[in-house]
Amino acid sequence: TSLYSFTGGNDGGYPYAGLVQGCDGYYYGTTEVGGTNNLGAVFKISASGALTSLYSFTGSHDGASPYAGLVQGSDGNFYGTTFAGGTNGGNGTVFEISASGVFTSLYAFTRGHDGANPYAGLVQGGDGNFYGTTEHGGAGGSGVVFELSGVPSGVPQMPLNILVADGNFGVRSNRFGFDYTGPVGPAIVIQAIADLASPTWIPLATNTLTTGTAYFSDPQWTNFPPRFYRLQMQ
Repeated sequence: TSLYSFTGGNDGGYPYAGLVQGCDGYYYGTTEVGGTNNLGAVFKISASGALTSLYSFTGSHDGASPYAGLVQGSDGNFYGTTFAGGTNGGNGTVFEISASGVFTSLYAFTRGHDGANPYAGLVQGGDGNFYGTTEHGGAGGSGVVFELSGVPSGVPQMPLNILVADGNFGVRSNRFGFDYTGPVGPAIVIQAIADLASPTWIPLATNTLTTGTAYFSDPQWTNFPPRFYRLQMQ
């Protein structure tokens, strides 16, 4: 199923990297060219193919030509690299962007010991720092492995979890239910599906936690075969 065809215009062109699914259910990616300045773009797309352009690179402090994809950090924002651009002679950058398109330049490579021209993306380690590689620069001029500390700037969010209660998933008042935990503030959607091979999850309820823990009771549990549940933040 073709979801979207890029035009090379404001939506971008030549998406070299793959997609990452955010905790909000959208898929996020980058294009190497296109955007309003033809220097690459960041976008998100729904499972139904509705594309939203989030940011167009300018080739200045923000960078240009992001060959790599994005990774979602523990703070919910997305992080990536650009191959070119930046304030140090076009050697590439590391950047942060929110799900709504708020962009922050984090680092501009100098082609010194720090390297230059990161072709690949980032990975966030268990220590919260980001790790990656560059194609050029370094002591031998052939690239480096680098660590970027001091990010993410946001407060790490409590992960979404479904909890087993009393060993029976929390059957209360003749209804099937479960306790779950998550961050306070964002809307959380409870979804269900009978067959994991199906692409369509059924939304059952939406809730905003005020204490970090809540209980969900499925009033329809007797009318369905056994099914799977999941939580997603909006």
